[in-house]
Amino acid sequence: MVAVVPPANAGAAFAQLHSSIGASADEVLIPTLDRVEVCAELTDSSRLVGELAIIRGKPGAAIRRVYLVSETLDEPVTDYRPTPEVLAALKEADAIVIGPGSIYTNLIPALLTREINETIRASNARKIFVCNLMTQPNQTEGYSIAEHVRAIQGHCGFRFDYVLAHRGDTISSEVLERYRSTSADLVGPQLVSNDDTQVVIFPDTPQEMVLVEGAILIQRDLATEVMAVDRFTGQERLMVRHDPVKLGDALRSLLHDYALQEQLSVSRAIFREYDIRGMVGSELTTTALESMGRAFGTYIQRRAGRKQVIVGRDVRPSSGPFAEAAIKGLMASGCEVIDIGQVPTPLTSFAVNHFWVDGAVQVTASHNPAEFNGLKLQVGMEALAGPELQKVERLIASGNFASGEGSRLARDVVYPYLNCILHKVHLSRRLKVAVDAGNGTSGPLAVRLLRELGCEVFPLYCEPDGTFPNHAPDPSEAENLVELAETVVRNACHVGIAFDGDGDRIGIVDEKGRVVPFDTCLLLYTREALRAGPGKAVFEVRCSEALFDGVRKYGGIPVMARCGNTSILPRMHQERAVIGGELSGHIFFNDPPFEFDDALYAAALLLRYMDRDGRPLSEMLASLVEGLPVYVSSPEIRINCPDYLKWDVVDAVREAFAGQYRIIDIDGARIYFDRSDWALIRASNTSPKLSLRFEGRTQESVDRMKEEMQAELLKHLRDVTL
Repeated sequence: MVAVVPPANAGAAFAQLHSSIGASADEVLIPTLDRVEVCAELTDSSRLVGELAIIRGKPGAAIRRVYLVSETLDEPVTDYRPTPEVLAALKEADAIVIGPGSIYTNLIPALLTREINETIRASNARKIFVCNLMTQPNQTEGYSIAEHVRAIQGHCGFRFDYVLAHRGDTISSEVLERYRSTSADLVGPQLVSNDDTQVVIFPDTPQEMVLVEGAILIQRDLATEVMAVDRFTGQERLMVRHDPVKLGDALRSLLHDYALQEQLSVSRAIFREYDIRGMVGSELTTTALESMGRAFGTYIQRRAGRKQVIVGRDVRPSSGPFAEAAIKGLMASGCEVIDIGQVPTPLTSFAVNHFWVDGAVQVTASHNPAEFNGLKLQVGMEALAGPELQKVERLIASGNFASGEGSRLARDVVYPYLNCILHKVHLSRRLKVAVDAGNGTSGPLAVRLLRELGCEVFPLYCEPDGTFPNHAPDPSEAENLVELAETVVRNACHVGIAFDGDGDRIGIVDEKGRVVPFDTCLLLYTREALRAGPGKAVFEVRCSEALFDGVRKYGGIPVMARCGNTSILPRMHQERAVIGGELSGHIFFNDPPFEFDDALYAAALLLRYMDRDGRPLSEMLASLVEGLPVYVSSPEIRINCPDYLKWDVVDAVREAFAGQYRIIDIDGARIYFDRSDWALIRASNTSPKLSLRFEGRTQESVDRMKEEMQAELLKHLRDVTL
């Protein structure tokens, strides 16, 4: 279904558009059955009704607000409200087409109607803006495509996926001269490189492949020359209008032409901040993975000047076919592929160093459910994220791929990886270790490593099964560690260790079956890393104040960073830090060749620390934090919040508290209610949620912060309970 939100007085033109698209009656939407007009309320409380009256204005009175009104023959003018049919069509639409029309006197008032605005902002439909053809210079809406898009997005609170605009070279020069004589001109793109406020041209893409305020620009011949009456002069003259047939063809091609969709974007929704992740079948297909492989192969050759790429995969049922498709795409771009098979993600990073290659692709969705999959991309030891990952997406959109005859070679990385750890870690006694791999990729390798270290291993769900039949492979959730804790106690194990689905996150249970808070785990690893001398340690913004206190106690300098390995690792390099970590279970090492987050290596190091110390893990950790301030910490609290709204909520909360408390805003807002009591709110980069954490010297202070935060959140969200 396609929902079209036209300007309020454009019923006749959109009826033509309706017929040219060839859609059924419920696919193209005219947003009212009544007569609708635009109205301006002035500063002297008078009103102007109609676009012409508003443009002419009223001397001595400025416009206070512009809104839509509806009127019938028998009823007075009233604020416009959409019919239930309008809202139902918008909610069910797969694509919402907005425009063309006057930006401030038609489109923005319609889009700011509360029910329409809330529905569009909540919708996951593709949003397409059809830009005006002509404009008067010096009008408030401006005369570039970028200015039009920026105006709508800024006022209405949502972003466009595509902008459909007329390609100006198809209008005769005679007609253009007539328009210029009345001070009107074509609306066009302003190609300003590296200027986020205008049109962005990405490197390594053809010039015509541009973004306008984050939306893909598509230019087509959309205009026709017609004889029409100029409403300002009342005279008939040759004018330029959108051709409904051309516009319909362009929209139909954009919405229904699979080849064009594949070129424009595999799926914009699956390109996340840190990686590529989506639903198998609906968002990720082998065709999509082949395009991604070819795009990444092109990217790495143009960036690094070389073309050797590691490819690994996790245990999910779709990972095998997806890896094959990615390899096919890489080879089509001319890359030399080293296939290391089914391995945990850290082994893919290890292989980049071990084989001296240029980059890597890991097919994985980490701890996500089985119906998801994705890609992690890296160049050298640097994970692709943010703007660099968007460049790969733009290569897919442009189709500007490198071509060549690639090659493929299968290599084993498991033996050199294990051998490297076994050279670094030696144990003097036999430790009893329970291991829960959550049926992820790490299971067999973890059992093998620990047994070669001399441990007695009690495996739990260490058989790879990409359907994850027993529990989610996420060690950061306490509910997933219950059986591991029971196994530790039942078998009198020294420790229990859990891994996530792709082996880059760890969870730890002590000999009493208690889950060790990961802030404490990070402090243990940091103390050991600082034995060689003072250094810096980088931790993300969710971590406890106790961790930062502890780093100082053991001679280190704590550095706070944004969440995500794409933030932690670059900051570690910048600060020359000895270690880094995240509350979710990532530990980042600076111990060549382990210069990445690796849960298997972290497990081996933990056993070395325990072997050397000799005490039970619980006593060892108790002495670790002895003398440090004691804090009451909440777990991470995640509440539902739509993607379109979550950043606005965080900004609003930050502004609400900014005048009262000290705030660290490197990632959301870490609000210090006093020197050591703090609350954190941030928007998740991977899901439609807000993440919160609270910490204070007493439970009372934590409860007080929760109450203040909840009161603020209830101004923006419903049913918030912290």
